[in-house]
Amino acid sequence: MHIYVIRHGESLGNIGQTEVANCDLSDRGKIQAERLVPFFEKIALTRIYSSPFKRTIQTALPLAGNKGLPIILVPDMREIFNQAWANLWEYDWEDCAEIESMFPGTKFIESHDKARQWWPAEAEEADHVQERTGRFLRQELLPLAGGNERVAVFGHGASTNQLRRQICPDAAFPKIDFNTNAVIYEYRLDDRGECVEYNIHYQHIADCLSPLKARDH
Repeated sequence: MHIYVIRHGESLGNIGQTEVANCDLSDRGKIQAERLVPFFEKIALTRIYSSPFKRTIQTALPLAGNKGLPIILVPDMREIFNQAWANLWEYDWEDCAEIESMFPGTKFIESHDKARQWWPAEAEEADHVQERTGRFLRQELLPLAGGNERVAVFGHGASTNQLRRQICPDAAFPKIDFNTNAVIYEYRLDDRGECVEYNIHYQHIADCLSPLKARDH
């Protein structure tokens, strides 16, 4: 089994052009999203998961369209909701039906009751993100180990970092001098769900990398 963990492309919020919590991709972010298509050209993806935020869905859309796969929306992969970002609490969040209508080809994961809101009612800490991404890993991803699944997971800085640490706690990647927008972290798991190989890919966005000055959310 292969898991490809991808942070969303550069957003308008990353470059300080908006304070809207559920913002869109920047022009560079849209290019980064398109560059995922040739990277996965010879990789037979079987599933695509994404946070319900607009910027993650927009990052996954070109790849999903190319592969003819639905985008499965996973609330557990959403951005961290903490008091440092007041606009997260002020935003008028779209409910599940509105998001699915806004982005045809998306559907919320079956384990989520669409009658419930997908964003949290209370502030979160890092351990909350660890808990929910771990739940997604245990309940949805690890049961696929043992097959020939190739799964892409789109999230945010906080949620992708926590997921990656739990997929392969011992992974040691080289230090990079740019932001992680649209960078691909690849993991190969054995039949028991143990990580046996990992890699980092950013050649596909070599000419449109996000600078480190971009805001990390």
